[in-house]
Amino acid sequence: QTYTSYKATQNSLKKSGNLVDSEVQEQDNAAEQIAGFEVQAQQCNQTSEEFQQYMERLQDDITA
Repeated sequence: QTYTSYKATQNSLKKSGNLVDSEVQEQDNAAEQIAGFEVQAQQCNQTSEEFQQYMERLQDDITA
């Protein structure tokens, strides 16, 4: 995010040539971050479920 803000400031400064006019506003990306965390949580849950299924199959093979 810092790099993105830096690049936006740099591009704005190139266009206007005025430091005051080149200030960029901070963008709130909380929703994007939450969505990313939700995807990671889903992947973690899926991996956990797959591992649990594997362990059950392994236990079945051992007891068979």
